[in-house]
Amino acid sequence: MSHGWHDLSPYIILEYAQYGSLESYLRSTKISWPICYSFLLSFLNAIDYLHYEELSTNDYQTSNRIQKPIITHRDIKSSNILIKSNFNLCLADFGLAKILPTILTTNDFIQIGTYRYMPPELLELAITHTSDALCKVDMYAVGLVMWEIVTQCQEYPCKIFVKNEIDHFSNCLFERFGRLSIAV
Repeated sequence: MSHGWHDLSPYIILEYAQYGSLESYLRSTKISWPICYSFLLSFLNAIDYLHYEELSTNDYQTSNRIQKPIITHRDIKSSNILIKSNFNLCLADFGLAKILPTILTTNDFIQIGTYRYMPPELLELAITHTSDALCKVDMYAVGLVMWEIVTQCQEYPCKIFVKNEIDHFSNCLFERFGRLSIAV
């Protein structure tokens, strides 16, 4: 991976995504539960990295945390997610992404991205003007992408979604993010 400037134009070089976009992969393939699980966790890790200011190593002690700006992607959809050779997902196409400024303006809340993945509040221009609201716009799209992944799992709709596996998935998410819960 590399990045830089060439003739006043920025560039970024990413690792080759062997399996292409998540959208095209899910159209042609039913996925196993382990791959579904890998997709969900790697996708949520990417969103966690974008939306939260504090980065840390595995120990979550305050002294080890690093501050970074909050970033909203603003165009999360399955065609903007690439699948690496290890079946981890990689969020791509940051053309509409925004580093959240300290003071927000009405221009920060324009309808931008793909309509199908936008929450009704944004489409109706009824969104509150806060940075939290902008992150929630991304989270609406995250929920839709997660639904796309889960519905392509071979075991969908009922074999894998027994209480023990939901509890296990919920516990893994809680251990990693500490702020998510899944209602059963």
